[in-house]
Amino acid sequence: MRAEVRLGALAAVTALTLTAAGCGGSRTTLKVGVLIDCHGIFSAYSEGVVAAAELPFVERGGRLAGQKPSDGISGANVGGVPVKIVTGCAEVGAFSELIENVRRLVERDKVDVVVGPMLGEADGLILQELARRYPRVTFLLGDSRSQETTLHDPAPNLFRFTPDGAQSTAGLGAYAFRELGWRRAVVLVDDYSQAWPAVWPAAAGFVAEFCSLGGQIERVPVSEGGLGQAAARIPADADGVVALVFSIGETAQFASAYAKRQKDLSRHLLLGPDSMVFGAKKDLRGIAPLLRGVVMSSGGEFQTTGQGWQTFRRRYDAHFPNLGLLPNPADDPLYVHYYTAAEALAQALSRSHAGGDALRKALVATTVDAPTGPVHLDANRQGIVSTYLVRFDPASKWILPTAKVVPNVDQSFGGYFNARTPPPSLTQPGCHRATPPAWARG
Repeated sequence: MRAEVRLGALAAVTALTLTAAGCGGSRTTLKVGVLIDCHGIFSAYSEGVVAAAELPFVERGGRLAGQKPSDGISGANVGGVPVKIVTGCAEVGAFSELIENVRRLVERDKVDVVVGPMLGEADGLILQELARRYPRVTFLLGDSRSQETTLHDPAPNLFRFTPDGAQSTAGLGAYAFRELGWRRAVVLVDDYSQAWPAVWPAAAGFVAEFCSLGGQIERVPVSEGGLGQAAARIPADADGVVALVFSIGETAQFASAYAKRQKDLSRHLLLGPDSMVFGAKKDLRGIAPLLRGVVMSSGGEFQTTGQGWQTFRRRYDAHFPNLGLLPNPADDPLYVHYYTAAEALAQALSRSHAGGDALRKALVATTVDAPTGPVHLDANRQGIVSTYLVRFDPASKWILPTAKVVPNVDQSFGGYFNARTPPPSLTQPGCHRATPPAWARG
């Protein structure tokens, strides 16, 4: 993520928050604030997201307090502590609204825990700074994947049980180098990242792994000419392209253009973790045969054939039959990440029997058997996770066959990233040989 994005986030927090170190903390009832998109483009997912956050507590005796999950729950008691859930609004990218609603949750509603945001890399950096201003409140990140949120000067009361953007690409660089035989790869970085910088940490993960093995990379940003012209600018001597685009439609656009130069995309194209999200299947119908066999990285959201995923979906549907998960599993990460954070919270609370410092100490030692695999935390309170390589099958109806499970993916990629590493950008990290991460050593 560019430095100016981070500086903007810091400035926004400084301008709009009040230092409130005395807010939050342990009380008889543990109050959990859940951030949702109340009226933005992702608001259609909000009730499902709240339901996912409530599921661990519903399974521990809670029940819906009203007609909708956003009405909260009653009767939940974990470790002898009653649990109450309230919601706040956090439209992705609307920093002022995010800050005001976190303030409202903490200062007016007196929550002990904040879970969120639904989406947004810079939104996670906002929460990192808010966590510093409310040190007695526990913050659990949702689907926000900025690498530096937990890698650079992490806040001691902020936790992330889900992968950052770089971790979500683990295994892809080794697959390109060892299985496909690539030595020179093009990293296509979608310029949509100027507004939504999810692809920068994803690019960083591929670069770190591929270059540590001895590969060379060239970054090709998407210019004003769009993805079609970007495909025409791929050097002829490149072994292949890892396309870090955002949405099904953009994947279809680039694959159609690149297929005019490379007939077998399964040997010359790899996809990043956002390539199949937020879109309709109709966008792929015309190019589905082209993508047959193409491998993409996944933080687990497409690994829907595993027992953990299937169990989660059954439990969710059993308790929230009127909602159900969306038919496209690509949309489910919003739910799964909130569920994972809430399940970690419930497990920690069952041991701490209190909020505040006792809860945070218990969270540090918590291991969650998440739908995407087991998760435990590193010293920065960042999840060490399993990620996946999945292979596109046009006949799979969104259940993408797993090509490889990549276990125990840590944020440092075997030391390639550390607290002094520059934030991911169009030029960072640099490409250099290093000790490969454990999962890439072959």
